[in-house]
Amino acid sequence: MTYRYNFVLDQDLEPGSELDITLTLPAEITHGSDVFVRALGKVVRVEKRMEDGSSRMGVAAVIERYDIIRGENGKT
Repeated sequence: MTYRYNFVLDQDLEPGSELDITLTLPAEITHGSDVFVRALGKVVRVEKRMEDGSSRMGVAAVIERYDIIRGENGKT
């Protein structure tokens, strides 16, 4: 199973670029300690856009794998 993810960056990426992203889910959301999600995937589409007067890159990616890492008091 794959998941799609959309986000905006200040740097240029090309379709096919590999991604290694780490997200933090804070304790307020998890009702415990911080949870870190490491996701591996690939860029499938990019779109240049102006946002707040700056050139930004809209990115659509496919997440091919992810690992959930539970921290203890914010530490892994």
